[in-house]
Amino acid sequence: QPSSVATTGAPPAKEDLLGQWTIADSTSSCQLNVSLTGWSGGYRASTRNCTSEELKKIGAWNIEGSNVVLKDQAGQPLAALARTGERRFDGSLAIGGAVAILR
Repeated sequence: QPSSVATTGAPPAKEDLLGQWTIADSTSSCQLNVSLTGWSGGYRASTRNCTSEELKKIGAWNIEGSNVVLKDQAGQPLAALARTGERRFDGSLAIGGAVAILR
């Protein structure tokens, strides 16, 4: 289970997450697309041009408490992120290591 991160301000609304983001882990960055289409454990998400095997697995997302949780196609948590700025979320991968989404 990913650990939570100190949050800045109020929990995000679903609408705050919609659209295209850059997602980055310790080895690479790529595109993350977030929608409100229902999916396993939340809503549909997809990545493009990722070299990180962990980031390639992202298929869903949801807001749980004050965290944005990124999940695989089966709805299993891959990462938990908290708002750290108006257009940035930082957190950790379930396998360990930092991850961020920003735009």
